[in-house]
Amino acid sequence: MLKKCCSVLVLVLLLAGCAGSKKNLEPIYFPPAPDLPRVQYLTGFVSELDVLPESKRRLALALGNTAPLTFKKATDVAFYGHMLYVIDSGMQALWRFDLQQRKARVLQGFDIAGEEATFSLRKPIGLTIDEQGRKFIADSGLRTVIVLDKDEKYLRSYDFPEGFRPGGMVAAGGNLWVGDLFHRRIYRLDIASGEILQTVGTKEGELYWPYSLALDSAGNLIVSDMGLFRVLKFSPRGKLLGQIGQVGDRPGQFTRPKGIVVSPDGLLHVVDSGFGNVQVFDRNDRLLMFYPGTSPPASLFLPMGIAVSADIVADLQEFIAPGFKASYVVAIANQFGPSRVNLYAFGVREGADYSKYGLSAEKKKPQ
Repeated sequence: MLKKCCSVLVLVLLLAGCAGSKKNLEPIYFPPAPDLPRVQYLTGFVSELDVLPESKRRLALALGNTAPLTFKKATDVAFYGHMLYVIDSGMQALWRFDLQQRKARVLQGFDIAGEEATFSLRKPIGLTIDEQGRKFIADSGLRTVIVLDKDEKYLRSYDFPEGFRPGGMVAAGGNLWVGDLFHRRIYRLDIASGEILQTVGTKEGELYWPYSLALDSAGNLIVSDMGLFRVLKFSPRGKLLGQIGQVGDRPGQFTRPKGIVVSPDGLLHVVDSGFGNVQVFDRNDRLLMFYPGTSPPASLFLPMGIAVSADIVADLQEFIAPGFKASYVVAIANQFGPSRVNLYAFGVREGADYSKYGLSAEKKKPQ
């Protein structure tokens, strides 16, 4: 018995001694040298243990937690405060990663606010979170959008026209925009009442497969349309203002555009599941770069949802390379290969001259 305990202790000490070796690996940047870096790959989450610091993760494995819960099919991601939320369609669950406290929880059943009852998901595919921390989950099995409060208690679900099939969503200012893949249009709902206030994309051929939605600083609605192979921009009144891209295999073109997000610096990040990358466009719809490339572990495999946060940079500082000044973190959900969420930092190398890119090493405020 003593010999067995000593063996376990030696194993624990060896594993703990290896902790932190991950930090000594050469950082993976995009674009690669000799170009100046704009994006650094940080880490990837596959299981509930991956949010733990390296030493605690190795300790948990050494003490017998060899079968942690893992993603089955991560389809969408969203940030709120220090939390990263992940929709897992395969588990019919919502994952919650506390990046400050370094712990994870898998939520498969939700208490109904004010009642002694619970609610379950059927086929969740999409997620967005508003300023109050309310979570909106698109469930294609239930053909509705479910609303959870800031404590993940079930509040309600919304009624939509017959045949409704949920697509992309974005919530802000008391409004929820949600795509309808069946009727090929987008609805703007009043979050409190559920009333449909506006319908976007009613003209013939204007929308086909509104997969993901985002809002820019001017209140314009940005839509990735997987059927039209492009990104569309609508005014707050629903007028089509312009579009980016077309079907093709060249930079600036798309094969399977999915998740989109507008980052704090006003850049548009567009996930292309076919290319397995993210293309980045400026405010004038000019292609700036793409990431991450094809080198594991930084590569993507059938990526879908994307989210950004400036609030969690400090929580992930241990992964950020010395001398790289991160402005925000990007999370991307991969549904296969195995299913994982990749985390990247977007920023600049301190002291470097980015003037030819129209940038400096100092963080710029959003316009």
